Amino acid sequence: MVSSSSAVLGRPARTRALPALAAASLIVASLLATTPASGVEDDGFGVGYDVESTSEPSSSRVPDAGEPLDLEAAAAGTVTGRILYNGTPSNSGVVTFYPTFNPSIAAGSASTNSDGNYSIAGLPAGQYLVAFSHYGPTPFERAREWAYDADVQRDADTVTLVEGTPANLGDYNIGLRNISPSRVAGSDRFSTAAAISELAWPNGLAGTVFVVNGRNFPDALSAGAAARTGSLLMVEQNSVPAVTRAELTRLDPNRIVVVGGTSVVSNGVLSTLRNYVDIPSNVVRIAGTDRYATSRAVIESTAGLNRDVDALLIATGSNFPDALAAVPAAIVENAAVLLVDGSANRLDSTTRSLVSSLNVPVYIIGGPGAVSSGIAQDLDDLVAVERVAGVDRFDTSVEVALEFFGAADYAFLANGFGFADALAAGPAAGLLQSPTYLVRKECVPDGVYEDIFEVLANRVVSVGGTSVISSDAAAGRPCSTL
Repeated sequence: MVSSSSAVLGRPARTRALPALAAASLIVASLLATTPASGVEDDGFGVGYDVESTSEPSSSRVPDAGEPLDLEAAAAGTVTGRILYNGTPSNSGVVTFYPTFNPSIAAGSASTNSDGNYSIAGLPAGQYLVAFSHYGPTPFERAREWAYDADVQRDADTVTLVEGTPANLGDYNIGLRNISPSRVAGSDRFSTAAAISELAWPNGLAGTVFVVNGRNFPDALSAGAAARTGSLLMVEQNSVPAVTRAELTRLDPNRIVVVGGTSVVSNGVLSTLRNYVDIPSNVVRIAGTDRYATSRAVIESTAGLNRDVDALLIATGSNFPDALAAVPAAIVENAAVLLVDGSANRLDSTTRSLVSSLNVPVYIIGGPGAVSSGIAQDLDDLVAVERVAGVDRFDTSVEVALEFFGAADYAFLANGFGFADALAAGPAAGLLQSPTYLVRKECVPDGVYEDIFEVLANRVVSVGGTSVISSDAAAGRPCSTL
């Protein structure tokens, strides 16, 4: 049976931590006090972590106190310490260890007692990045830092555990949240995509670049999740913009994958792209007879995902908001975004065959108005199904964040009424194990505002110029204050 909770797919159901906040309280708890600079601001947010793996378990935004991860016999000895929040011992603190060789997967964690003390055994000897979290009673009283005094993992120091040797990390004081805003924007959608690519891959990319038509969303939506270990750039139907050519030169990829047929990206563009790889045959095209066939082809192609997925995130192909929010989630879940004709009463036979053959859990992104109840029932006859949906596109992006992101260093903001910037942000957000929230041009919907605190993000990245996300919205002005 299709469920709106997480229980069907083995995840404890989660709810919002608090109701919508009153306008007055939102003004008092201003999200972002700093006005972001205009143009392209490089805040150094991108590093090439191993996104083939999933993120830390996201079964709960607030870990159960006193329940450390079940580990094997101690290898490095017991690790102890104390967490303080703003100088006071935290009785709702959590310490989490991430091995440096795979920093997207938690190796172990422990909660604090009433005095702020924690103890964890069973961590293998080696080098770790350590996160300290405090879960206060409201999202505004929650914070996460990395050892030592770093607000994101990429800036964290390495902690070394020696075989059989106990370690006391001493007191760690988590300060009050200091959320840092930034803006990534170019003069148009093509240059914004190139700017995001440069920030995500500052040292080039010895891998795959996915190329899509920057003015046509359906085929491009399927490419976002496939670009989980690469970059995504945009072209016109019959030309490659200069900024895209420059970024391809800088990236120097091994392979380029064009998603969409010749009516979307011409063969002439394909020929031009061959100038940017050493082996011309490494420029390939994935395409189907329509947007839905292209979506299936991305999943089945060796140039795309080649069916190597652990889940399917299904969204309507007739509109873009739900699929855009799904892309980062698909990347952290090693999943694919599959487009369907959401208005149909039944699941078409070709999609049914693909879902059946993959035999992985399915998440329907969006409500029955986006993907019909008839399709949901047909899916439910095949595999475990869960619907993740809010009351509108903005709320659905929050529900996706609640479902798939337990904690994140970053929160990406994209205009919910345009596809291009959010599309470009998706692979970068997934790379950083962080959600993309949809916002209005002039303000941040209240649910998004609340969840940025709830997800523990310390950096908020607005994608696109002031014509798509105003200075007020980028600075975190809640819509209820307008």
